[in-house]
Amino acid sequence: MASNSSDGHPTRDQTVTDAKIQLLTNQTEKDYALRLKGKSELLAATNPYAEYTKVIAESDYFEDFEYRNWNYTLKHWIAYKNSDRRTTNNKK
Repeated sequence: MASNSSDGHPTRDQTVTDAKIQLLTNQTEKDYALRLKGKSELLAATNPYAEYTKVIAESDYFEDFEYRNWNYTLKHWIAYKNSDRRTTNNKK
């Protein structure tokens, strides 16, 4: 990870862009959340009280997340995963 701050530590933007974002779900797969890999803090969640136990997707591609609107990102990632699941089920 490159460091551009005067103290040698990575800047906040570098920390985010060098990380992976994860899509998590709960046991019933009815609620979803986003977090940075290795962090416990949720960036966005459909239910802040759910227990998110399963990582169902991960990405290190952050260009699309430029504006850091995590709720928007979560909604679109859920829609994509659900459409992918429907397509897979239709092929069986």
